[in-house]
Amino acid sequence: MKNQGFTLLEVLVSLTLVAIVTTTMTNSALMNARTNNSIHLKLTSATIAQEILDSMRTLNQDEIQSLPSTSGTTTTQTKTVDGKTFTVNTVYCLNTAFCDTDMRHITLRILYRGIQVYEIQTIYSSLNTI
Repeated sequence: MKNQGFTLLEVLVSLTLVAIVTTTMTNSALMNARTNNSIHLKLTSATIAQEILDSMRTLNQDEIQSLPSTSGTTTTQTKTVDGKTFTVNTVYCLNTAFCDTDMRHITLRILYRGIQVYEIQTIYSSLNTI
């Protein structure tokens, strides 16, 4: 008599293999989605920081002098991009060596849901023209 069909053992082995492959592919897809989200948050945070720094570049000497000069002074603002709200902490004069009448050490910290995603530091000064 000819055997037609699969045995129970063959079906169980096949289902086990399908389950292993499916689980592996699902985990890989989830990890890829998390990585893409992390990259998107960092890129968006960098863009927010760049926009703020670009707006600061237009400050004249009097406006730079009016920025806080006390070490650690922090201002906070929120920015919403693509439905996601980021908190921007601007910290002035963490490095007091770069904080005098004509320049300010500025640190921008971008947070999403309370977790710091991006940080950049710069020194702003005015250029005196002769």
